[in-house]
Amino acid sequence: MADSGALALKGIRVLDFTWIHAGPSATRILSDQGAQVIKVESNQALAVVGGPASNTARGLGQRHNWNAGKSSISLNMKTEAGKELARRLVSVSDVVAENFSGRVMPSWGLNYESIRRIRPDIIMLSMSGFGRTGPWKDRVSYGQTLQAWSGFTDLTGFPDTRPSGPASAYSDAVGGMAGAQAVLLALIQRAHTGRGQWIDVSQMESMSTLLGPLALELSVNKNDVQRTGNRQPHGGGAPHGAYRCQGNDRW
Repeated sequence: MADSGALALKGIRVLDFTWIHAGPSATRILSDQGAQVIKVESNQALAVVGGPASNTARGLGQRHNWNAGKSSISLNMKTEAGKELARRLVSVSDVVAENFSGRVMPSWGLNYESIRRIRPDIIMLSMSGFGRTGPWKDRVSYGQTLQAWSGFTDLTGFPDTRPSGPASAYSDAVGGMAGAQAVLLALIQRAHTGRGQWIDVSQMESMSTLLGPLALELSVNKNDVQRTGNRQPHGGGAPHGAYRCQGNDRW
């Protein structure tokens, strides 16, 4: 009898080359659903993602948040020994995830065609900023740049001021959810067909999906889209909004 309490992805192994926020948040979701996630790390890149503090100062703990529940291995991918260990891990994994620009994985001999020869039913998740086709396929990016290029940044703030921009890299979280959902769909398809696939996620396109109603407002209703400050368009609805209250604090 099946264990009704087992998590959905129990028995699935993910080889995780991701870093910073967008990629690790995708594999964190898979880990939360029961997958064994093996995070491949570099001892030279930890500072970029806010590793453990060298003193007693309290920090945000973002690295621990995005990588909770994962196993970890440090590989030197500049050496043949490191690459061979990575290939061995590919052979026993169901999913390989990465969020580099398009140049990195091929330089290690770990593009989709290469890892598919190691394991034919492998699922590969690539989460570059602008996807793996087109003139921007090799560009590097961060959350704030993707928000601007998607058009999202221009919608923040008040009509008579410059865009204020989101307070954080919102597109990283959006891209992470898109990547995790795509892997879930690929696993379902593999269960039915036995075939793996390469998932090419453009983080900018993931962010653009949030602008659907505004695109329709412009293309169908021919209405120019303006920044609305703290107000919801078309009246919105409580409790969504910013409201003045009695007292010195007038929000």
